[in-house]
Order: sequence, then C-alpha cells, then structure tokens
Amino acid sequence: MKIDHRKAAVIGCGNVGASIAFRFLQQGLFTRLVLLDANRDKAEGEAMDLRDGLPYGAAMEISAGDYDDLTDCALAVITAGANQKPGETRLDLIGKNTEILRSVLKEVTARNFGGILLVVSNPVDVLTYAAWRLSGYPRERVMGSGTVLDTGRLKQLLGAELEVDSRNIHAFIIGEHGDSELAVWSEANVSGLDLEDFCRVRGQTLGAENRERLYRDRAVIAGALGCRPEELFFTSCGTEGDNWAIRAALHQNRRVGRHIVTTAMEHSGVLQCVKQLEREGCTATYLRPGPDGRITAEQVRAALRED
Repeated sequence: MKIDHRKAAVIGCGNVGASIAFRFLQQGLFTRLVLLDANRDKAEGEAMDLRDGLPYGAAMEISAGDYDDLTDCALAVITAGANQKPGETRLDLIGKNTEILRSVLKEVTARNFGGILLVVSNPVDVLTYAAWRLSGYPRERVMGSGTVLDTGRLKQLLGAELEVDSRNIHAFIIGEHGDSELAVWSEANVSGLDLEDFCRVRGQTLGAENRERLYRDRAVIAGALGCRPEELFFTSCGTEGDNWAIRAALHQNRRVGRHIVTTAMEHSGVLQCVKQLEREGCTATYLRPGPDGRITAEQVRAALRED
C-alpha cells in the first residue's frame, strides 16, 4: 500500500486526542485527517466540530473512521488510554493502558500500516517501548512524545520569570515523563546567551532556589501529588514560599480537584482565570498573602479543612 504523506490518524478522541487534531487543523501539516475512537459517536462529534473550523484553518478533509483507514496513513497518533485517577501516578497506569495499547496495535498491525506510530498515552515512555515490541515495527517507526510537553512548560515558566518571549528560551527537560525527570540547567540559554550570563547582563538573579521553584511548579507538583496539572491551580505572588506552602499542605491532605488562588484577587488576569474555572464547575479557594507577601502552609490547611 502506498503511503499518503499528507494523511494522518488520531486514535483516541479524548481531550488530548481532540487537542492534537485541532493543532493539525491549525498547522496545515496534513490534508486528510481520520479520527478513531472506541466510541464512534465521539469520533464523529469531534470530526464535525473540527470541520466547522475549516473556514478559519488549513484546507483539510476531516472524518471519523475505523482501522481500515490507517493503511495509507503516514502518521498514527495513539492517545487512547485510561485517565489518571486521584492518587494515581502515571506509572500506576501501566497495566491497564498496556492492555488498551495491545488491543489498538492488534488492529493497526493487521492493516499493513506502513507509517509512523506516535505514542502519547501515559506512561508514555513505557508504552512507547511496549508499542515497539508489540508491533514488531522497526524502531525508527515508533516514537513517543517524551518530555516535549514538560520542556514547553519549563520554557514558558522561564520566559515569564525573565520577561522574555518563551520562543527565545532554549531549555530542556530530560528523562522519563514523570516524577524522575530533570531540567538540564547547564544547557539553558536565551537566544544563544548562557542563562547565567543573560541574568548578569539584565541585573537579574536566578539562583538554585528560584530554579527549583520554576522546575517544581504546577505541572511537576501535580505529578508528584498524583493528580493532573489541571486539578491544581495556583498563581504565585512573587515569592517561592507560597508555592512550597501549597505543596506541603497538599502532600498532607492528598487533595485534588482544588483550585487555589494565592495572588491578590484585584489582579484582573487572576480574576479572569478564576471565573473561567468556576464556569467549568471548579471550586476556587481565595487566599491572600500576608504582610510579607507569602502564603503559609497553615492557611492552605485551614482552607482545605473548611471544605
């Protein structure tokens, strides 16, 4: 079967799969996109929503399909899998998501698929290796998303901290996409200028404490707590103390699904975020920093006890 290098498929139409499909529509990388899901109606609905955006995106044929549509695809993105539950880590998902992956690959390999497999389901590193072994495909045709998302988060956080466009930040997270990952600070730079040199020129400091605060921000803290990043929301009031206080309190309470706002609520951007979260059915706990600009762990514990 001849491969159509302008055709891709997304297997799994949950939040991640739908977001990837939308990004394909924006980027115009492909002219044909097929959506697959165990729930065919879900795939049909996502395809319809994406087609509604065609007047504002790239020219593309978008449809819901089945595994027979994979035979000539250049790329198949696998996002199918169980979601993390409160208290679970990504590694806790290995058993059930390996079985889901096995069932997906059984269908894919039966169709003489000749394209590239891109695994996004968690735990992504383990499942990427499993996909390679289970599929029997050569290693150059099986890849995972790895730490690309974590790297993007780090670059965004550094850009905000240094007041620089994050596209000019070059920094990397390496290792497993999970609790054991780490930031390669020695290679971080701003448009080729070493991070420490850049800070020195600007009269800024980014010492070990600030680096740790950035690295262990919302996404990484959420991973360590066993919840998804979207289940933990807080904004810094300018010091690292509030972030660490929230982390310490949540470690003890093991609470997820909370949205804790630590910045003064007069800030319009914070208010907009909170209102959006509340519209989505989330609960916001308002915590104001003390005279020293910090949020204490006891404040967080007290707010959680009130719930």
